[in-house]
Amino acid sequence: MGDLPFTRKIIAADQELAEELLELAKKKNMSLYNLTNKAIESYLILHRARVKEPDEIVLELIIFDTLKSMGFHLSPPKVSPEEAEQIGKVLWELITARSKVSEPDKVLERIATLFAGDTNVFPESGNGEEMRIIVNLSLVNKEGTEFLYRMFRGIAIAAFGENDRWNIERRDGIIVINLLKDED
Repeated sequence: MGDLPFTRKIIAADQELAEELLELAKKKNMSLYNLTNKAIESYLILHRARVKEPDEIVLELIIFDTLKSMGFHLSPPKVSPEEAEQIGKVLWELITARSKVSEPDKVLERIATLFAGDTNVFPESGNGEEMRIIVNLSLVNKEGTEFLYRMFRGIAIAAFGENDRWNIERRDGIIVINLLKDED
């Protein structure tokens, strides 16, 4: 008699971890099964992306988040507008190659928070098909605003192509990103 096809294995966790996971699953209104799968999938994405060891990434993220909470922000390089747009295109390709994330709205929102801070990014879902992200850049210098505007354009071009599924506008102190989600 041959081996049965792989369907499921039991994964064990120590009691303390299991209790903490169960509590977190309840807070997130998820099953323990779904939360565990999501955690394992996240770990594997980091591993496959070969960014660093996943536990090092966690520490780095905590340090980075702490610095952000203290008012630190990423500063864009001094490049031409054309180079900034090219950086956006390359960034999209690298991000989607290294992870399973292929949702431009998530990528744009997270990048905006890295440069402008969590409290300066305002995502708004429309009727389910539309996504709008308003980025407050009133504290970012003019060159930084131009860089981000052009980089966001590059990401949108790489993600959607040159079409009417997206629009990015510069206004006084803000950038408004409008995206139409993929039709299913």
